[in-house]
Amino acid sequence: MARYVVRIRTPKSPESAFEYMADLANFAEWDAGVLRSEPVDGNAPGLDASFDVDVKAIGGPLTLRYTQTEFDAPHRFLAIARSERLTSRDEITVEPDEDGGAIVTYDAELLLNGVLGFADPALSLGFDRIGDRATVGLIDALEGERLEDGGPDGVSGIVDSALEAPIVPSFTRIGYLVRKQLEGWASLESYELSGKVVVLTGATSGLGRAAAEWIASAGATLVVVGRSASRNETVVAELIEATGNPNITQAPADMGELDQVRELADHVLANHDRLDVLIHNAGALTAKRTDASSGIESTVASQVLGPFLLTNLLLDRLAATEDSRVLTMSSGGMYTSGLTVSRLQMEAEDYKGAEQYARAKRAQVTLNEMWADRHGAKGIRFHALHPGWADTPGVDDALPGFSKIMGPLLRTPDEGADTLVWLAADDAALETNGGFWHDRVNRSIHKLPTTRKTDTAERRAALWDWVAEQVGVAVDA
Repeated sequence: MARYVVRIRTPKSPESAFEYMADLANFAEWDAGVLRSEPVDGNAPGLDASFDVDVKAIGGPLTLRYTQTEFDAPHRFLAIARSERLTSRDEITVEPDEDGGAIVTYDAELLLNGVLGFADPALSLGFDRIGDRATVGLIDALEGERLEDGGPDGVSGIVDSALEAPIVPSFTRIGYLVRKQLEGWASLESYELSGKVVVLTGATSGLGRAAAEWIASAGATLVVVGRSASRNETVVAELIEATGNPNITQAPADMGELDQVRELADHVLANHDRLDVLIHNAGALTAKRTDASSGIESTVASQVLGPFLLTNLLLDRLAATEDSRVLTMSSGGMYTSGLTVSRLQMEAEDYKGAEQYARAKRAQVTLNEMWADRHGAKGIRFHALHPGWADTPGVDDALPGFSKIMGPLLRTPDEGADTLVWLAADDAALETNGGFWHDRVNRSIHKLPTTRKTDTAERRAALWDWVAEQVGVAVDA
């Protein structure tokens, strides 16, 4: 996917600027890549109005039918076009300028349909050149000037955006190493968590194991949670030896088994009078459908239902602890999946492990925002994050081909766990609520217009109600 954003100050009034931009027939006036643009359906411009736009393309002109799917005059409209080869999304916002004119923001996204197009870094480079040419024409049409402060602040922000648009450099070690150097990140070794209680699920391998060692090194009282008590005990012994921190214990629980989740909550409440950080990290990607004892598909049970129940059971203890946090380790894979409730669980005959994982992770991220909305006033910060592509045993087992191809570009477990530990320890996590983070920056939960379209208030409410019903807590809790 490629994205281009520009802000232009114009002496035109907001109403006049919006009127010009909303009439997509004007595309051909300012965009040299457009050969023709005509209204074809609806009361153009306006909600559900459509335009056929002929654009220059390799092999001859390509006709795109843009439909204005959102329209709030004179402030904002969204136009989306889809063809066999690509999906284009143009968002225009207009805001009044202090001198009586207007500031127009043109935010365009382009996606080549198919997995290869989705991950192609070259698309971003070509789109930048197209956008720059169109900007020149738009500035002339609006009699305006380009605002250089329209994007991220400073060189590091510009580089971050350049990394974030194409998936491959952003999710691999390249993104991590470049961002770390440019931003001058505080070392994880500098954080102090003595006196704080942290509960970490999925702590015995991969990203969880790496995070556990960093958190223990910072002096936290750490509860290691994994399915096997014996494996947990081994990891506890390893952590104590490696960090010199004796305040590490374990509690066994399969997060997909709700009775075990309830026992885990009872254990935490009985043994700790405070809870500073609850980390939902447990999760796995499986090739074939398996079910928890409840009959719920295991990925949904362990990564959606179990964390929801545990958070609910520990909510009062979290609320009683100053600056408490609930952190959810999600996955960048959720960007490919829309929000669904009726199809959250895939049937065995159509089961695809990666798709089921993505659906569950999308639900996780949505619920994280809803927790913040519903319970943020209690003083609890809720944040989700994704680690990029990391070299872990889980990735090797679930996606051996991917692991082999990406090889040295995969992040180490420590690099993948960095933002998780940072959110657990840094005061930056207290400044916002309900965020979705990657490499210490709060990101959008959508990269595709198709997933954004599914993210409705009705589906969000339905998701919360369904999960609450499944785990046996009050829907309005």
